[in-house]
Amino acid sequence: VATALRGIGWEFGKGVYIPPHSVAVDNRTAFLKYTFTQFTKSYLCVDLLSFLMKLVPGIGTTDGGSIFFTDLPLVPRYVVSTLITAGTGALAINGFTCGYALLSLLGVGLLGQSPAAWPPLMDNPWSAESLQDFWSRRWHQLLRRTFLILGGIPCGWVAGRIGTIVGSFLASGLLHEGGMYLLGRGLDFRVTAAFFMQGVLVVLEYI
Repeated sequence: VATALRGIGWEFGKGVYIPPHSVAVDNRTAFLKYTFTQFTKSYLCVDLLSFLMKLVPGIGTTDGGSIFFTDLPLVPRYVVSTLITAGTGALAINGFTCGYALLSLLGVGLLGQSPAAWPPLMDNPWSAESLQDFWSRRWHQLLRRTFLILGGIPCGWVAGRIGTIVGSFLASGLLHEGGMYLLGRGLDFRVTAAFFMQGVLVVLEYI
């Protein structure tokens, strides 16, 4: 239970979106081959993207920096910032995929668990058609219950469904803020504000 973050098969996991398997779960060998390929591809992508990010001044370090280089003309400046943003997203997606694939290989290959117990972590985030689609289906749902308990449910008591949505994103922002603080960056509530605004925009889509 402590490691079943999505709550698959448990009461607290009801309602969570589970992406469909990309390979037959009744064929252990095929599952292991597919997962190993996923692990290898994502690992190589993480390695390459990490290397490229470290070449950009101020990016890819705990010191941080701006994605906007003011010494560049307007168009190249935004081309560079867009590439950094896309690269960061790809790095995050492949990082999660790599770690989850490794755990899947250990669970199924070493511990003899069923491939059905290891559904995909994400459902192609690049295919998201809206913020609601991205956060509720495409992105991983590992901390869904955590955010609901810390922010969504309490705020839902006050403001109903809108409070649940915004409160969940507020809790997410505070958790990510804590991660930045542990990196020695101090408090910078722009991180919390960014996630909070995601909730506001999801509500606007919902309305």
